Amino acid sequence: MKEKTLTEKLLEKSDKTYKNFLKKIIPEINENAIIGVRMNEIRKIEKNSAETELSEFKKIKHEYLEEKLLHAINISKTKNIIQTTNEIEIFLPQIDNWYVCDTLRPKNFKKNYDKIKPYIEKWLESNHEYTVRFAIEMLMTNCIENNYEKEIFEKALYKKSDKYYVQMMQAWCIAELLAKNENEGLSILTNKKLSEPVFKKAIQKARESRKINPKLKDYLKTLKSFT
Repeated sequence: MKEKTLTEKLLEKSDKTYKNFLKKIIPEINENAIIGVRMNEIRKIEKNSAETELSEFKKIKHEYLEEKLLHAINISKTKNIIQTTNEIEIFLPQIDNWYVCDTLRPKNFKKNYDKIKPYIEKWLESNHEYTVRFAIEMLMTNCIENNYEKEIFEKALYKKSDKYYVQMMQAWCIAELLAKNENEGLSILTNKKLSEPVFKKAIQKARESRKINPKLKDYLKTLKSFT
C-alpha cells in the first residue's frame, strides 16, 4: 500500500471548528488555504515522518497553512546550522502569515549567534513583511539575555515600517527587552526614534506583561505622549 503524503495526512486531521477559529486569528490568508489541523496533530505528523520521510518535506507544495506549519517545525529541528540557514532562506519568502512566522523557531540559533548575525542583518533589510518579522523575533528569542548588541537591536527596532506584523513584533521585542534588560529597554523606548505605533504598542504590551515589575509599569504610565 502506497504511503500517504504529508498533505494527505494533514487533510485526514481536518477539524471544521478549529478551521473557523484559525480563520478569525489569521485573517490575512484565504480560508481555502486552511485545513483546520490542531498544532498537536501537526507536531505528531512531523515527528512520525521526520526520520523516515525527510525527502517528503522537500515535496510540500505549501498550498495550505498547515503544510507551512509542518515544514516550519521540521526546519526548526535541524541540527546543522548551515543546513538550517539554507532551509530558512528558501522558506522565508513563502511565509504569508504571522502564525507560520512565529512557529519557525530554530533550536540551534542561540548557540550560533556569530553565524546567524549576518543573516539577521540581511533579513532586516528585506521588503518582505514576514522576513523582517522573523529577523526581529530571532533577536528577541536568542539575543536579549546572552548575545545583546545595542547596535543591531536599534537597527531592528527603529526600522520604519508600515507593515502591521513588523510593528507588532517590534513592540513585543521592546516589552521583552524591558523585562529582561530594563535599562536598555528604557533607552530604546524613550529616545524618540521609534515610530509612534510601535511606541504606543510597546507600552501597552509591557504594561500587560507579567514579566515586568509594578514599579516599572507605573513609570510607563507616565509616558503618555510620543512627542
